[in-house]
Amino acid sequence: MAYVTKVCVLCGKPVRTKTGADRHGPCQVRETQRLARRAARRAAGEPSVCTECRGEINYDAGFSGRCQQCRERLRYIPEPLRRVICPPGSLCVYCGALATCIDHVRPIAAGGDSCAGNLEPSCAPCNLNKNGQTLAQWFCGVDSTEIGRRAARYSISCSEKVAAEWARLAGSEHPSAR
Repeated sequence: MAYVTKVCVLCGKPVRTKTGADRHGPCQVRETQRLARRAARRAAGEPSVCTECRGEINYDAGFSGRCQQCRERLRYIPEPLRRVICPPGSLCVYCGALATCIDHVRPIAAGGDSCAGNLEPSCAPCNLNKNGQTLAQWFCGVDSTEIGRRAARYSISCSEKVAAEWARLAGSEHPSAR
């Protein structure tokens, strides 16, 4: 049997095969894992359409009940708002260092948006360390880091937005009770 060259239907690269396969082995494994994650999420009752535009949700990009286009639209922060939230010389609300980024206090993936009430100045290390975690996950969750635990002590006392979100997540009137 002779080798046949086809194009992988998943990545577009050439596949040299004797069996007539139309995809690479690693591509097939990734696709199988992606479909298994999608099936598990559907079995758990998670919706498969966006709550905003009714488009299909890509479960691989994180689940927020929104499609990729709606998440990207919510992630965008207009330049005038950027200048108001993080003017030159702003300090990070999590550690007090010089702010170079803007953080979503409630992450987009957890239902947050890019309105002024959900944005705070942040330094790059805190913003990257927090990533898409809620404050509860970052401050004291199983994946919390020393940066997150240190940020909890500092930010709850210096930021009303962080204190309000922490109180909402903790379910208490006094956020430092935890």
